[in-house]
Amino acid sequence: MRFAPAVFAIAIATSVLAMQKPRMSVDVRVFGADESAVTNLTREDFSIYEDGQRRDILGFEPVETPYRILLLVDVSSSMESDWTFLEPAIGRFISKLRPQDQFAIAAFAVKPELLLDWTNAIEGSSVKVDLRPFRVQQSVAGSGIAVKPHKIGESPEPIPESDYSYSFVEIPKDFYGALSWAGKQMEGVRTRRGVIVFTDGAQPGTKRERTKSGYFGIVNSADDKEFQKILKATVQSETPFYFLTLGVDVNPRHGFPFYGLLDSIQTRSRVQQLGEATKGGAVFPKKPEDVAPLYEQIARELGITYTLTFDGIGSNVEVRVRGNNLHVRQSSAKTTGE
Repeated sequence: MRFAPAVFAIAIATSVLAMQKPRMSVDVRVFGADESAVTNLTREDFSIYEDGQRRDILGFEPVETPYRILLLVDVSSSMESDWTFLEPAIGRFISKLRPQDQFAIAAFAVKPELLLDWTNAIEGSSVKVDLRPFRVQQSVAGSGIAVKPHKIGESPEPIPESDYSYSFVEIPKDFYGALSWAGKQMEGVRTRRGVIVFTDGAQPGTKRERTKSGYFGIVNSADDKEFQKILKATVQSETPFYFLTLGVDVNPRHGFPFYGLLDSIQTRSRVQQLGEATKGGAVFPKKPEDVAPLYEQIARELGITYTLTFDGIGSNVEVRVRGNNLHVRQSSAKTTGE
């Protein structure tokens, strides 16, 4: 009997913990009747409902809250045909960031490499980073630096610009490893954050199986242990991942044979799952020329976003805003690390 009070106390504590709801956040953008963005609202202008029940707004980040955005670029040989469209796209992205925002640029093939550490958006207007896997020339803040062709991860060796030349060698890729690395880079970032990935979404070595039609193709994502592992890791990073993906079935670089089409469908499915699970997204430019406008669109949308935090489970969340002729566009609620 003497243990009863302790057991009772433990039972109460367990019950209280079970009743606690996770801390959730939701990103919203507000527009007027003419579809212009409304960016001067306060916490008092918003209300949150979950399953029809009003929730207290525990945290509020206005539009002015800074972002830290990591631009992660696939520079493997399979992306070679798209490199010429990428640097202008990143330039347009940077031009749409606000003075308070920061960005970094990383590239990956065999392993990721940070090409440009966190940089203020204003300073970034004079920064140019060459994103080819064997980088030959890099210009930072207007100064030219010529280096010998080298693999990602190796230190470049300077050479005279008169000897400038190109060299491309087929090298493997670790897409999932790069995503894991990117998530770790965002650890400790206390402001709003995100990772934008430019890739074809392919992970060499993905498990295959023979289908009913006899084709030996990529397994369904639910049966892919490596994919499930990286899916869990990206969600745990509590960072939205946005994917701009070329070369799948909805935007092929060239006609697919039947087996290539099936693999491409599986690849697109994985990219979509990663974007949705992290509360980011995935878009599939119809052609490389569409990449720059999409980068610009992402930057513009980030710059007009509010973030609201509440206790709940993220089920049937509705954000309402006070004011005539105003309407809200919201993301799905996501768990925060608070």
